[in-house]
Amino acid sequence: MLPFGIWLTIVLGLQYSLIFIFCAILLKLPTKRFAQLFDSLFGFKIQNDADHIIIINICGDNFELSKKLTSRIPFALVLSMCLMVIVVVFIDGCILSMRFMYSNELCSENTPYCYLFKTRLSWYHSFHNLVCQPNESVVSSNISADHVLCYGFIVSNQTTIDIINQLGICSGILAIVETAYPLIYRFGHHPIGMICLVCLNCGILIAEVIFAKIEVLGLNTMQMALIHIGFRGTRIAQCRQVRIELSHPMPAHMDGEAFYLARSTAINITHAGQVMVLRNDNK
Repeated sequence: MLPFGIWLTIVLGLQYSLIFIFCAILLKLPTKRFAQLFDSLFGFKIQNDADHIIIINICGDNFELSKKLTSRIPFALVLSMCLMVIVVVFIDGCILSMRFMYSNELCSENTPYCYLFKTRLSWYHSFHNLVCQPNESVVSSNISADHVLCYGFIVSNQTTIDIINQLGICSGILAIVETAYPLIYRFGHHPIGMICLVCLNCGILIAEVIFAKIEVLGLNTMQMALIHIGFRGTRIAQCRQVRIELSHPMPAHMDGEAFYLARSTAINITHAGQVMVLRNDNK
């Protein structure tokens, strides 16, 4: 199993290499062939079909496409990223499969090599690697992780039907791009659309920072008895990780079960995602 840093370098290096290769090929194409390729993928109209200078109409805005790099690079980057996504999807379905999983899911025999992450914002740093056994929990009970990224080589299990199906998925992505790109272009060029996009990105960032935190509350013996009538305790802090150091034995309570800590110890608590719970609606 590869260390996470090496694996991440290979994956990102492959993506950027594909963009660079596609971009270099597209920049070498004749101007007319380049415009026809862009038109066939996105459905934009070519107004001036000349050999050296071509006017492309994108949602009512005219853009000049010529042999100059300054006019070609934006179009080449857009096409290269679309082609890169299609190639990556094909590789993911036929050669190297990757899957994001949560702690309550079971391992798959196709993706046995897994990296564990504490939070969604820490996708660039894995704190634990493991080889997951099929039909077992991807995260054991003694490990706390928000999500897991697993991968595995599936090229030996592929059949002709599987490859044809994956090619169909890739062609479906092209159809989605052809439909969605004009809508995104119009939405992004409208002032209200730009404000909505900025607010959406800020909302996602704020949610990642605020959510998945632990509420630390303080209770004494009398207050614990008052929980059943609505007492919520004294709020101490909100954090992602709690460390409780006990200097003497004491009773404890966890998930509805009481137990006794017979000696001094240190307890580390981290957020491990969400689980479904039962609620009595007959009260």
